[in-house]
Amino acid sequence: MSTITMENKRINGNDLIALGYEENFALGEALKINKKRLGFTREEMLLKFADVLAAPDSYLEDEIFKPLAQVLLNVDEVAKVTISLKAGKQDYSIYGESQIEEGALRQMDLAMKLPVAVAGALMPDAHQGYGLPIGGVLATHHAVIPYGVGVDIGCRMALSIFDVPEEHLYLHHDFYKKVIMDNTKFGAGHGYLKHERVDHAVLANKTFEANDFIRQLKDKAWTQLGFFWRGKSLR
Repeated sequence: MSTITMENKRINGNDLIALGYEENFALGEALKINKKRLGFTREEMLLKFADVLAAPDSYLEDEIFKPLAQVLLNVDEVAKVTISLKAGKQDYSIYGESQIEEGALRQMDLAMKLPVAVAGALMPDAHQGYGLPIGGVLATHHAVIPYGVGVDIGCRMALSIFDVPEEHLYLHHDFYKKVIMDNTKFGAGHGYLKHERVDHAVLANKTFEANDFIRQLKDKAWTQLGFFWRGKSLR
């Protein structure tokens, strides 16, 4: 791996835990500081985080690391008002478990222990994120968690639906796989095939005419719907 790649590689929670940080408010504060991309290399930033952890008193006047030092010095007081997590492993749905990395599973296991968590699921593309695995879904009771997202760009699952009996899909697996791979596109830039656009009820929504700003987004919405294969009968 090149030096540039190593310097730009993102520092995550596991890196900080390896330095001795615990999974508490201090870990979250450190990650917030790291997201600001302050001009340090990755190794320099890790050394700073280790130093703050070892001697938080020395950073109480530091412009960058002061918030982290304050949290570290008061972590015991914060712990006194912390609500306990649920005990034991909580059940949730996992799709494509054999392909999901261990880090994503650990993150989801922890998220499901939140007192407000009532259900969860991991999609087949799930991989480790920040507050929640990318490709993870968490349902909560009377609570909104702004940080409960995987923090990724354009990451999604795409679904193709064929109106045929289930057994027909299994008998002609290779045929349907080829049809999907050769003809179906999803996402920005793939919403048309030879200028053919998908008809969808959402595009008739009057909200698109609410003002000029929203009106100009209609074409963008159209390009993100994907398109359907209009070849020979699949029966």
